[in-house]
Amino acid sequence: MYLFTIPTSLARCLEKIVRDFLWPNNGSTKGLHWVNWGEIFCPKHQGGLGVRPLSEMNDAIKIKCS
Repeated sequence: MYLFTIPTSLARCLEKIVRDFLWPNNGSTKGLHWVNWGEIFCPKHQGGLGVRPLSEMNDAIKIKCS
């Protein structure tokens, strides 16, 4: 990820995998939603989990490693 920019479609696909892991849906029952998806990307000092979107993380890694 630090060598090239990942496509937006790939970042969305990977974020969907994370969403499906956090909130499983097996068809008959929905998983419990312990936290709102918007709170995941919120900074910790604002009450969120502090996870950064993959596209932003990709940009930050590329800048740091340049």
